[in-house]
Amino acid sequence: MTTLPAFRLETHFSRWEFTARHHMTASDSETMSMAELLSLADEADRDAWERLTLGYTETHGAPALRKAIAATYEGLEPEDILCFAGAEEGLYCAMLALLGPEDHAIVTVPNYQSMETLPVTIAASVSGVALRPENNWQLDIADVQSALQPNTKLIAVNFPNNPTGAVAEPSVFRAPSRHSAPSAAFIFSAMRSIEGWSATRRSACCRRPNSSTAVFRSTSCPRPMAFRGFGSAGSPAAITRFSSAWKA
Repeated sequence: MTTLPAFRLETHFSRWEFTARHHMTASDSETMSMAELLSLADEADRDAWERLTLGYTETHGAPALRKAIAATYEGLEPEDILCFAGAEEGLYCAMLALLGPEDHAIVTVPNYQSMETLPVTIAASVSGVALRPENNWQLDIADVQSALQPNTKLIAVNFPNNPTGAVAEPSVFRAPSRHSAPSAAFIFSAMRSIEGWSATRRSACCRRPNSSTAVFRSTSCPRPMAFRGFGSAGSPAAITRFSSAWKA
């Protein structure tokens, strides 16, 4: 595997994110204090918090966390879930598991930098499918179909989109799996947070992963905690096993 390119976005953030007078680039939601968060806990949760110690957790994620994440999907069990220390680790493992040096990938652009550059580093070739402002930043399925190649292994989409904030219509997620993608292709859906979506949109994009769907969720945590976010990947057991091999 070739050397990863410089992460120019994070280099920029490391210089300016906490020194600029006005921060207008945040893609995470407004956070709350630990006291505010704990005020929402029931007795069992507060007891678990008070007994919590800081240390290493299980490689694939705490069992209780994996169980809670699996419950947000239909047809998945805790063993189908992997948890990561931030989105970057999850994206890295997923791309290594789903792509090889002979493969072709399709990635929507604009996108988060690592979602664009990791496939370029791993796969033989990558085609960018533009989200256009005149189309309200929606994905045009005809563009995806035009970019398909016989060796297409991955179609990576990102909604709510970073950086535009566009939310995809349910038809966007149904169309590639119904008639666009080669039988060997995976649809990789990376999303910042889906808790505010309507039930229809959640169901269409990620509540029912199938054998060719990998769902990656990144959820912001309160800033006082050690990590600003944690990532989780929900997919059938076969895909999860490939990813866990890289994580371990």
